[in-house]
Amino acid sequence: MGSPTTIVNNTFVENWVGTGAFSETGDKWANITPAAYGGAIQVKGSTSPVSVVNNIFYDNMALYGNSVACTEYGEADVSYCDAWPGTSGDNYATDTGGVCNLGIRVIYLNPLFANISNGSYWLDINSLLLQDPNHGQSRTYNNNVPEFDITGHERPGDLYTDMGAYESDPGNYP
Repeated sequence: MGSPTTIVNNTFVENWVGTGAFSETGDKWANITPAAYGGAIQVKGSTSPVSVVNNIFYDNMALYGNSVACTEYGEADVSYCDAWPGTSGDNYATDTGGVCNLGIRVIYLNPLFANISNGSYWLDINSLLLQDPNHGQSRTYNNNVPEFDITGHERPGDLYTDMGAYESDPGNYP
């Protein structure tokens, strides 16, 4: 039996499964032919559900499951995640006995990154993901939530923390 797996506080941006070349100008997906499952994550043949918590999935692409695909008896429990653009049918897919359990606060909002053109994936101060009830789950309720974000900023241990890899602090935007 495998160990429980948790995928927590990540930001998945413009990942794809398919063939072709990503275009830096115009329609970036114009030369991509999507294939397979899971633009960002594919859960396949898991012995226990993979926990997917506090993640942002932004503009990923696959033939099935732009964000997460559960295939060949893989199972994922998804909660406190944002997937943009699209809906549950676009972003979460199952096949061959796979199960994607969509739990609390699985939302579909544009995260509004502070400066995506420069590769900054901090949430902008105007992001709806920073407003209650759209925050992610905190360490107080889930000990898998890291104490610090990717840059070393402390995540609050109270009711909510931010979804994604960065804990928002407008004074520290790169």
